[in-house]
Amino acid sequence: MQKKILYVEHGLKPYGGGHEGMLIIFKNIDRSMFDLHLYSLKKSIFAEKSEQAGVTFHENAIKSKYLISEVKSIIRSWRLIFFIIEAVRYIIEFYRFVKRERFQVLHPCDNLSVITCLIVGRLLGIPVVFHIKDDFGAGYHRFLVGFYSKYASFIIPTAKNIAVPFLKKAPSKTIVVYDGFDLGFYNRDTLKSTVRDEFSIPKDRFCISVVAVLKERKGHIYLLKALKKMVDAGLSNFVCFIVGEGDLYDKLRRYCIENDLADKVIFTNFRTDPWNFIIASDLVVLPSLAEGLPKVSMEGLALKTLCAGSRVSGMPEILIDGKTGFLFSSQDVESLFEVIKKVYKTPLSEFNNIKEAGYSHLRETFSIDKCVRSLEEIYNKVTLDAANLLRANPSRH
Repeated sequence: MQKKILYVEHGLKPYGGGHEGMLIIFKNIDRSMFDLHLYSLKKSIFAEKSEQAGVTFHENAIKSKYLISEVKSIIRSWRLIFFIIEAVRYIIEFYRFVKRERFQVLHPCDNLSVITCLIVGRLLGIPVVFHIKDDFGAGYHRFLVGFYSKYASFIIPTAKNIAVPFLKKAPSKTIVVYDGFDLGFYNRDTLKSTVRDEFSIPKDRFCISVVAVLKERKGHIYLLKALKKMVDAGLSNFVCFIVGEGDLYDKLRRYCIENDLADKVIFTNFRTDPWNFIIASDLVVLPSLAEGLPKVSMEGLALKTLCAGSRVSGMPEILIDGKTGFLFSSQDVESLFEVIKKVYKTPLSEFNNIKEAGYSHLRETFSIDKCVRSLEEIYNKVTLDAANLLRANPSRH
């Protein structure tokens, strides 16, 4: 008999690498064993792709402008009271839905959904399992570590560095499972990049790409400052593609204009073909302040493009400095500048061993089969534990 698994997300985050990781699970999990469902406040791109992968989608019945607004702006305004009221309504509606449909595992996909699922799971005696894809070492996340560790059935960090606080609090129900990466699509021999032709970039011009939503945590400003140092040092035969959209567009664009980078930095907005830019690039940079296990760096390794990233969270587990890529200190313009300068001034053929090592590391470490089989084992364990608990205490339901 199939086990009913409910994945839960609020549907507000831009489609990104975390969603791609979940889709890989949806496409490869044993459907004879597991019946997959997705619950969300609205039908997002992720929801549409999930349906295409055969997941049953459910949209929350409450249509609230407060619940689908930017949470940070709500918290800082008089609208907070309406948000709280609607949040309570949402939890009640979600409780009724989960109880009616008799799901056996709740798997939230973001922090707001984790809190909702832990409340409802606790009330109904349903196990709650979720991935941790962000660094929980600072700020309000420290509180969440204790809360999650106490009430979750299983916590699945996607990198060893991310797992540290959870292994301290709840070692028996914390297990590191790397996201699986689908190498099938990322074949440099069959994918042909059209980016240099599209943007009229000469073949001899050094090309850098950063593929990330335009948010503070992605650290774009530090890359731009490093590029300014490149120009000041007379190393100016380059172009940088900033692939993505977000709140910082105006600020970043203004910085480029004020610092004579406007003709060297191209903002592409959201693209459905980030691989096109990765193939066209000599160096892919991810200057994040915090990361989980960044998919764009995996894509770079898969396409055998040289990658550099800030030394945060799961990044060093993908980019082993000097072996599969390059690392630099987060928010350190000088450190990033030195990496870019080194690659810029060195014939790219001298980095072929790093590219090949990166590809091998990706294939061996981030296996889809390992990822999915581990998750299936976790689902089977928590449903068995829940069934045993119910038999021991029938009044729980």
